[in-house]
Amino acid sequence: MDHKIDTKFHEGINTVKFPGRLLLGFALFYGLAANFFPIVQDEAYYYNWGKHLALGYFDHPPAVAWVSWFSQLFGPHFLHGRFATILMGVISLGFMFRLYRLCSFPKKEQFYTACILGAGNAGALVCGFLTTPDAIIMFAWTLALHEAAVAMLGAPKRWLSAGAAVGLGLLGKYTMLLIGPVFLSSLVFAGKRQLGTRWPYLGGLIALLVFSPNLLWNHQNDWLTWRFQLKHGLAQQRAQLVAGQLPSAQKATEGSPEMELASLFASVQSEDKDSKPADEQKKLGPFDKLLAKVKLLSKGDSVFKRFSEFISGQLVFWGALLFVFIGSALLRLRVRTRNLSDSIPRPLKGLLISACLWPLGVFGLFSLNGKVEANWAAMYLIGTAPLIAHYLRPNLRLCVAAACGNLLLIGGVITYSNKPFVKVNPGFDRLLMETHGFRALSYLPELQSGKPLYADKFQLVSMLRYHNQGLQVGQWPGITRASEYVHNETLWNPFGLEELKHKDSFYLLTSDKIPPVLPGFEAFGIKQIQDCREGYLHVRSSQLEPTERACEALRHWYLLEYQKAE
Repeated sequence: MDHKIDTKFHEGINTVKFPGRLLLGFALFYGLAANFFPIVQDEAYYYNWGKHLALGYFDHPPAVAWVSWFSQLFGPHFLHGRFATILMGVISLGFMFRLYRLCSFPKKEQFYTACILGAGNAGALVCGFLTTPDAIIMFAWTLALHEAAVAMLGAPKRWLSAGAAVGLGLLGKYTMLLIGPVFLSSLVFAGKRQLGTRWPYLGGLIALLVFSPNLLWNHQNDWLTWRFQLKHGLAQQRAQLVAGQLPSAQKATEGSPEMELASLFASVQSEDKDSKPADEQKKLGPFDKLLAKVKLLSKGDSVFKRFSEFISGQLVFWGALLFVFIGSALLRLRVRTRNLSDSIPRPLKGLLISACLWPLGVFGLFSLNGKVEANWAAMYLIGTAPLIAHYLRPNLRLCVAAACGNLLLIGGVITYSNKPFVKVNPGFDRLLMETHGFRALSYLPELQSGKPLYADKFQLVSMLRYHNQGLQVGQWPGITRASEYVHNETLWNPFGLEELKHKDSFYLLTSDKIPPVLPGFEAFGIKQIQDCREGYLHVRSSQLEPTERACEALRHWYLLEYQKAE
């Protein structure tokens, strides 16, 4: 039996207003966060893509580049190139709230609770201002669920717009494919009659048409992006998949010029980071010791460890809201719950449950075989929020307080990224490693010499190009995993192999103290660049060179100079 859309809500909820103030509040947060949080390395990568639009890229489908391109129309660094992401986040919240209103909660407090849960979790907050493929899939997943819900509640033509949303999501991230089994299982559960109509199938055709430009690009490029994503998903990130003009780097051997240069700074013997002397361990502060224990727990590669990491990663997305859930669950065990059969319509309930279980189930199974990033399954948050509001009935005021706690936590992270107020051992300070020192590095005099410049990682290339638009730097292949810079070498790398052979020398910037061997060239100079927590860079030619002032180095870069081998 098909369900028609019922605009009347139970117990007075038909008069509930759309939470416009809540929407505006989160929009304000997105804008402030985008303005004050420094750009991170992956964002800088996609920002560079936005300068050269295409129908596909080595790592991902093209939508993230289009979003970045649109943001750059408002200025090269306006909101760090996140304006379009903020717009997507606000629109996504609008459709999310409309989706939750269709749940016909018996009390308006439950509707508002669902809205707080859906918008106030850490995953949704971050996707509202960081320009990544995850922001696009969260946007498209929300639109697709809303349109599918309306279709299943009596307006089957809305499968067409649902299909368009799916196609858009596929242009952002291939994990949008999971919406297919979500729709199918929900239709089998409570919408079998619609399976006999043409609308779901026409929606699928529209999704294919919207996605077809990237399919065509992949067909013309030997399915490059699909092959990379499969290898990446199976924890084979270092596979190159492409070969360019530049020779692939190799490891240095004992007695090579590269090893001799490395000895200027420290012993080149391999070091076991877990076998530090006891006196070094005592130097760690309480916060560092806690982080060290967490790091120790993550050692090994057992199936149980990978699966538990995946589950804990999904729970962390809720932030402070998780404590409210635990309290509500314990309360439900003590207090008998009333009959909820007249609440969420059956078709919509099946859709929400499927949207929750499919991402968790698929990537949970993947975690048994290899490492799975927590963000891969983040779409489950959208369908889970109203289910929690329905079954656990957490207190609205506590949810608001917990959501505010998430806002304060992210605000603290943003503040720390600009002015560190807690001293953390550099080995654990992932946040500053993502954002600190790149602008100063991009304007370092040595990098402005006019000599050809390369870097070992695509993240480093991206940050240098972002902070100094005039700096020409490419990625040398074979040192770390390949990227768009290696695949599209003629576009991104400033010099070809023959040009380098006719140059007196060129630079390679790397984070490894042991320089790589570049076939056809030999290293003859090295400088260490210290990224000091105090906010400046210190350049040294050897370990013995005296320092003018104290520098607590967050990390070290090494600037190698190469020339043609004789």
